[in-house]
Amino acid sequence: MQQIIEEIAEVVGIGAAYEIACRWGNGELYVPIKATLTHPISLTIGLEAARKLSAVFGGERLEIPIERNVLKDLRNEEIRKARVERGESLGKIARDFGLNRATIVMILRKAGVIETESREDVA
Repeated sequence: MQQIIEEIAEVVGIGAAYEIACRWGNGELYVPIKATLTHPISLTIGLEAARKLSAVFGGERLEIPIERNVLKDLRNEEIRKARVERGESLGKIARDFGLNRATIVMILRKAGVIETESREDVA
């Protein structure tokens, strides 16, 4: 995933990070030191999330990647977490994300999570 979007997602959540990418993707976002109710960031992701963003990135200008790349990166990160952090099977992950197992394996290989499938991954 694009590093800055990953960092934003850790602060305000994946949904808000995606909204930021949709609005400011392929451009620069100035994060105010103090978020206000009427600031464009607050209007996009809500005041509470904007305040969290300001607490971490206040006063910085962030280069936001193009939205179409962000959505796929966010999805792939969630697939990685499902496998690594929650120990879900390849079959369950494929069903949950509406993808086939081969695509899940390819995504996880690219992320360096798996090298080969084992028989217990079939479920």
